[in-house]
Amino acid sequence: MFEQAFGDQAITAGRIAFAIATYERTLIPDQTPWDSFNDGNVNALTANQARGWDLFQQRRCNDCHDAPHFTENRFRNIGLRPVAEDTGRQAVTGLTADRGKFKVPTLRNTGLKRNFMHNGQFTSLDAVLRFYADAPGTVQFADNQDPLLQQTRMPPPDQAAVVDFIRNGLTDPRVASRSFPFDKPTLYSERQAQVLTQVAVGRAGTGGTPSIIALSPPLIGGADFKLGIDGALAGASAFDADSGGFKIAISGIDLRTALGVDQATGELLVPVAIDIADSSLETPSVAGELTFDYDYSARRDRTTGVFKLTSNAVADGVFQVTKTTAREKNGGHVVSLTALLACPDGGALVPTDAITVTIGDADPIVINAADIGLRGHGDSSGFAVARTAGIAKLKYQNSKRTLTLTTDALDGTGIPADLAVSTGLSVRIDVPTEDGTRSFGTTVAIRRAKSSARTWRR
Repeated sequence: MFEQAFGDQAITAGRIAFAIATYERTLIPDQTPWDSFNDGNVNALTANQARGWDLFQQRRCNDCHDAPHFTENRFRNIGLRPVAEDTGRQAVTGLTADRGKFKVPTLRNTGLKRNFMHNGQFTSLDAVLRFYADAPGTVQFADNQDPLLQQTRMPPPDQAAVVDFIRNGLTDPRVASRSFPFDKPTLYSERQAQVLTQVAVGRAGTGGTPSIIALSPPLIGGADFKLGIDGALAGASAFDADSGGFKIAISGIDLRTALGVDQATGELLVPVAIDIADSSLETPSVAGELTFDYDYSARRDRTTGVFKLTSNAVADGVFQVTKTTAREKNGGHVVSLTALLACPDGGALVPTDAITVTIGDADPIVINAADIGLRGHGDSSGFAVARTAGIAKLKYQNSKRTLTLTTDALDGTGIPADLAVSTGLSVRIDVPTEDGTRSFGTTVAIRRAKSSARTWRR
């Protein structure tokens, strides 16, 4: 695109500024009721707004906010604040005559704003009109104040009509509804179903604590993603402690071989860019896990970045089940699972009341607070339940964000009694904390084990 616009592929700050400015010049909010009124449609403004437009001109508001742009693009000091607080235009020109002056803004779409004046001093247009009227309770500062302010004072009976004209008569409905060309893309932070969440952090060695950063988030349906290491030793090689090489895995698949990633130095691998679209692997269409390992063995600096590509019906955090077994017993099923469970803010999970566990369609298991044992403090904290009604074992460790759970035989889990080879098993855990109840839920795909018709596994 830069080559098409500028003749070559160079990307510079100046060219980016030119491109943004060119785009902004296409945003012309010229479909307000006033524009239609000015074009001859006498019914475009209401009677009150038309009266406000007349008063707007009579009281010389248009001396500064001249139609059709409703600004003269000049600089004026209206006495809003002491010059000593902000010299305004004088800081640019150095001229004493410019002290306290600021550029006159347009009034188009002012009705959509929440704060007014250059410092956001007022929160309503009514307060702005009271200031210009020098009403009781308002303060104007006379140092270098524009003499025009003495001629724009408007009595209270006229102010409501002028406010109606500015708020509604000068608002373009396309801007108000954010429709084309005033629409905007959905920001990454607004795409809650696709927001990347890091759920594991590094550990310190003698050289520091490296951490994983996501340079280009691996969104569902995206063509590529980039990951990097922050706080790593310059020039250090990246090794995985288990395989002796650099490890990148997605949903358990090692991508190094599949994508031809070299076992090279950290300089070449930071950041690592992987184009999934060009490989036999595709960006997952369901929840997946991305693991990124860095280990500089000489200094024992290691970090593992574990990311969730998208949530699996998660309300308050990340809940990734890594191992599940459902074994038939006494007409029900004993369910055992190991899971990665983390709060979105990375904080410790400390229950303050009864925990509720729901497996499939079985009745919820309520673990009373008296049966929950808290362990340790801070990152080393956690909780454990030895045995209670419906639960054979439950343990959570905050430092590793790891949950292990084994139930008693449960009735009505929904696991089919026939010879179906696979099914989905929903798991939900609600943990009351000081900040409110944290709810974690997911659905685990389990398959009937070939060696036993009574056992299901993830």
